[in-house]
Amino acid sequence: MIKRYAKTYKALAVKNSSIKEVEISVACEKAVELFVNNKHLVSILTTPNLLEELLLGFLVCEGIVNNPEDIISIDVEDSRIMATIKEQSKPASSHQDIRTVCDTVFERQVILDSVNCLESELYHTTRGAHAACIVNKQGECKKRLIDVRRHNAIDKVVGCALYEHLDLCTHFLLSTGRQSASMVLKAVRAGIPLIVTNTAPLDSGIDAADRYNVCLVCFAEPDYMLITTHPERIKI
Repeated sequence: MIKRYAKTYKALAVKNSSIKEVEISVACEKAVELFVNNKHLVSILTTPNLLEELLLGFLVCEGIVNNPEDIISIDVEDSRIMATIKEQSKPASSHQDIRTVCDTVFERQVILDSVNCLESELYHTTRGAHAACIVNKQGECKKRLIDVRRHNAIDKVVGCALYEHLDLCTHFLLSTGRQSASMVLKAVRAGIPLIVTNTAPLDSGIDAADRYNVCLVCFAEPDYMLITTHPERIKI
């Protein structure tokens, strides 16, 4: 994966009075165009893999479709990803009327143990990638995806999970990157009740998680977590 999604460049490393030439690995990104029913939807910069899963996750996580069954087909042609979806009898749910309704409760130790799943060779090599994982209530990391952008990593991992018909109500999302409202809403639309990140929340992320009945855990480490909303979803 590293060779496919990272390039090597020469650079000068300067530290105090020391100057030396080094080789560095840099994460790759590619511009892709998303089309829905032959209409251009958006341009996205992404790590150039799993583009079909990226569009599936994007359509669900952004509320463009209500569920994967609304998608008739997805085709990838180089940098163009094209979806055909059913004409909606009603608009996909807006963020005003969605809410996570499942009652899954997760064990504290399962969450703490899962943090190591965020480790990635691409990140350690390039320092330029984000990870997203789908973890079940038993602590098994069912899906793990890496992308240069945190939003894309979530779309891809949700897309992969939906392709395999995982019941996301019994899983949680483990993610790098700050949690804003837009990140939280992706999980809400996918039906995920718990988000765990190893970094900080934003105020909009906490407000959204509180409003839409999602437990948001931040600054997660193997021996620490900060529960910002709906602690009843964790058996403390």
